[in-house]
Amino acid sequence: MINNDLRVIARAKPDDKKLLTVGLQQFGLTVAVTGEGINDISALEIANVGFSMGSGVSAAKKASKMILI
Repeated sequence: MINNDLRVIARAKPDDKKLLTVGLQQFGLTVAVTGEGINDISALEIANVGFSMGSGVSAAKKASKMILI
């Protein structure tokens, strides 16, 4: 069951980000993910909105829809 009060998860591992993103999308929810490293790419690609850090690796930036500078 989804907890409708949940809004942010901090310090998640890359695999957890991907699993959570897929699970929430299966419930029809819109998901935004932040990341900056190679391990974050899969979650950034499948998220409805992927945010990468301007200081992150170029591959993560390419997988994102927005880059935070």
